[in-house]
Amino acid sequence: MTYIMYTMPVIFLFLLTNHRVSSFIQPLPLHRAFPKQTFPLYSTPSNPSEPPPSPDSSTSSNVINLTQSGINLPSTPPPTTLSTTPSTTSPTTPPPPTITPTVGTAGGWSVKLLPGDYVVHQKYGIGRYSTVITKDKLLKREEKSRRAMERQRDIDAGRPPRVYPQKETFMAMEIEYSDGILHVPLDKSFRLSRYRSADAIVKPKLSRMRSGSWGKQRDRVKGMTEDIAVDVLAAYVRREKTKRMPYRLDLEAGMENFERGFVWEETEDQLKAITQIRDDMVWRGKPMDRLVAGDVGFGKTEVAMRALFRACINSRQAVLLAPTSVLASQHYKNVVKRFNGTGVVVKLLRGGIGKEREEVKAGLKNGTVGLVVGTHAILGKGVEFRNLGLVVIDEEQRFGVKQKERLKVISSGVDVLTLSATPIPRTLQMSLSGVRDTTTIRTPPKGRVPVKTTVEETSHAKIGEAIKKELDRGGQAFVVVPRIGMIDGALEMLEEEIPGVRIVVAHGKMGRGQAEENVSHFAAGKADVLLATTVIENGIDIPTVNTMIVLRAETFGMSTLYQLRGRVGRSNVQAYAILMYDQGIGGVSEGAMLRLKAMEDLQELGAGFDIASRDLEIRGAGSLFGVEQSGMAGKVGVDF
Repeated sequence: MTYIMYTMPVIFLFLLTNHRVSSFIQPLPLHRAFPKQTFPLYSTPSNPSEPPPSPDSSTSSNVINLTQSGINLPSTPPPTTLSTTPSTTSPTTPPPPTITPTVGTAGGWSVKLLPGDYVVHQKYGIGRYSTVITKDKLLKREEKSRRAMERQRDIDAGRPPRVYPQKETFMAMEIEYSDGILHVPLDKSFRLSRYRSADAIVKPKLSRMRSGSWGKQRDRVKGMTEDIAVDVLAAYVRREKTKRMPYRLDLEAGMENFERGFVWEETEDQLKAITQIRDDMVWRGKPMDRLVAGDVGFGKTEVAMRALFRACINSRQAVLLAPTSVLASQHYKNVVKRFNGTGVVVKLLRGGIGKEREEVKAGLKNGTVGLVVGTHAILGKGVEFRNLGLVVIDEEQRFGVKQKERLKVISSGVDVLTLSATPIPRTLQMSLSGVRDTTTIRTPPKGRVPVKTTVEETSHAKIGEAIKKELDRGGQAFVVVPRIGMIDGALEMLEEEIPGVRIVVAHGKMGRGQAEENVSHFAAGKADVLLATTVIENGIDIPTVNTMIVLRAETFGMSTLYQLRGRVGRSNVQAYAILMYDQGIGGVSEGAMLRLKAMEDLQELGAGFDIASRDLEIRGAGSLFGVEQSGMAGKVGVDF
């Protein structure tokens, strides 16, 4: 027995190292005797002068793994020797998942932080976010004393002293300042806000943590902001306190008859918007001020129609205001068709002079005209209303400052409903901050396909290729330029790239009605390409047009680009929008590239509100309170 005990380890080692025998040995269940670990076996070098390979160079062909399933032996291992050098490698630790922290904004929603973003700390001021790191948690003196006392009590009671973790960690954001680095725990991110200037991308000066200048600057801006806010918010307070008679509930039966005239099925978000507007008008005793944001073709017009009709059957006059003659004409045709047989007198009022214009103004003054659709001509002097009850503003961002000031005058004390696919940053900020009520229509119509958007450097060959592909599938194309002066050059380029193509032109300086006539000619299929300025931004609905090329796209704002893109993809056919930029002499600005990148990123249906939010991120809220802020937002950031 003693002989067997001494010879068994030798036999076992012989079998283990002899490859001719080891192939017949089944794995042995040694997991109960050995912990899970790896023993590297290294080949004997053919040249004795060469050092053995390092542990890091071992491979699976010469490694024995003692696992829970037994010993996994290599099938044909070379002669080996056991290395006694301890391995310097450590088990591979998977990298921690990438963490993208978020910070809040004044509007109550969250934005993600990317490395290089500027942030504002409540106490230390403007810094630059770098990354998220893991830091050791430093124990306070009180915590150390408490743990020492608890250990001593365990010892006094004859128990083993309790063991605390040697090191505790936490995740923190690393914020760079001009005089050091601040680490903000992730659970304290509420102390930070994203830095955004008032009107442009700027690189602010980093604050000093150990200086009192930030506190003085913060207090100074706070006082100035309060003075402005008091004046502006007083206007909204007066509006909130303004009383008006609610719309009659007993007339809602007439609304039901009108609603049955809508031939399509309402989407979920449409019904929500209709209900909220009805509640504002029928159940509230103060004027409505609501923004309805939704993609082009998502049903905002029908929502407005029902509000307009409710005002009319309550013997109150209503206004549908559009920024362009093309869009006003489109709305007028739709309203006349929708209001047919209701007894409401509908008129169109546009710029110019004439007998018809004077008749419309007289009808508004004496109350015989119940609903007027028009452009900024409605805001002109000499236009008076007998009993104005509702103003619907379509695409507010297209109106100028003076026109908006006039809007404030005529809409004082009446219901205001604003429609927009991409609300301007100031309107969006006011809505998100709760100053204005907001309804978002995100539910797309059935069968609608998102427009594929690409951003490319200008190439005449690519323009010709894209248009040829569209014509080959029986469609039509838009080509948009930012200025009238570029039309002749673009026309020559198109005729050179696509010989024989039929092109019509439309811009705002053409003779009265000429642009609308050319657009109608194009819509009838009598031309292949419509070369135009932003005159086609609103009111054009041609399902056969499914390719749009925008030249010098870097010169357009996000709202305009989004509205232009909405001119294609009006059917279930895949549409394409190609935004082309020109590097030129000075190149493309950072802000312009961010706008184009946002348009390329946000391609899904219903992205208008998201694009407006991105626009707010890129160029800030602008004059949030309706006045110039004298650089205040640049000092502390809009959100702060």
